[in-house]
Amino acid sequence: VEVNQDLLAYYKQMIALRNKYKALQIGSYETLRVNNENDVFAFIRRYKNERIVVILNNSDKEVKDTINRKHYGYK
Repeated sequence: VEVNQDLLAYYKQMIALRNKYKALQIGSYETLRVNNENDVFAFIRRYKNERIVVILNNSDKEVKDTINRKHYGYK
């Protein structure tokens, strides 16, 4: 079995991010955006003073979308 090294490296980066930030581990979760037309999904995780916004583009192309950041506590 051949291992996809690029995919393995990507997963290791994601695991390292999750391990670094408590908000990603145990923070509250709130969906910010679901755009089925563009395959965009966004959410925020909050824990104490940490706020992390995750925006996922599940399509195979670059897309433009908007999230009102002031509504979620960002300037």
